[in-house]
Amino acid sequence: MEELQSSPRTSVLMADGTRVDLGGVASPQTARFVQRFFAPYKVSQSAIEALGQQCRIRSGPRHKTWMLGGSGRTSTVVFLVRGCVMVRSRSGHTDRLWKGPVFFGDEEIWNFGRANIRNSRIFTLSNFMALVISTAKLREIATEDPTLAFALLRMSAERRALAESVYGQNRKSPLARVATLLDYLAEERTGPEEATDETGATIVRMSSRYVVDGPSQTDLSDALGLGRATVEKSLALLRQEGAVKRPERGTRQNRTYEINDVQALREISLGVSV
Repeated sequence: MEELQSSPRTSVLMADGTRVDLGGVASPQTARFVQRFFAPYKVSQSAIEALGQQCRIRSGPRHKTWMLGGSGRTSTVVFLVRGCVMVRSRSGHTDRLWKGPVFFGDEEIWNFGRANIRNSRIFTLSNFMALVISTAKLREIATEDPTLAFALLRMSAERRALAESVYGQNRKSPLARVATLLDYLAEERTGPEEATDETGATIVRMSSRYVVDGPSQTDLSDALGLGRATVEKSLALLRQEGAVKRPERGTRQNRTYEINDVQALREISLGVSV
């Protein structure tokens, strides 16, 4: 993938011939992450350059909080590149768990100064990386470039469809709902692992495993609208069936769930009896 380089330009010529004043300079690292995040959506190169100059990288361990919504300069949009977060509505009535890549704050992009009724907060639950941009600046770029506007609408539709498939399954059993959420949140990790070959010698090989990292059992129960005892029971059943790995004796893994059998987990999420 071709890397974008820093440029002294403070404006970009958009797809429709309009020039947008930016007042910023893109760092190569920010430009790379913007390019990768928007690559699946066929956004114009001019919009990518404009985003690269306005987005800022935010990364770190869990316990970071962002406020979405607000007004004027305080309103931001967050493009989560990787990590697990909880999004809580302003009323506190709805919590949802998400993993990157996904973006938040889309309701405010097209608000155009109308009263905000959907402020919410993002809480990071694991190590994360995100691109953050002013809502006003993103709106300005998207208004002038239809390829970006279409990409944002498509991302919003994808997130809503995902929310329905993960959280809109109240007719399923609690066990199936917990399995569905873990299947969605699990991420593949590849790394070295010690093993024994046919001669009994110890060797090191690369292996892959799927892990959910970040949410506590309380987070899982809040996101699904289930009691914590119900979630604990479901996790115990998933471990009993071999879908989720049991913690090693003497260790506590309150925020880590290693998937032992992905196929079994997905079958349970579809309602296959155990």
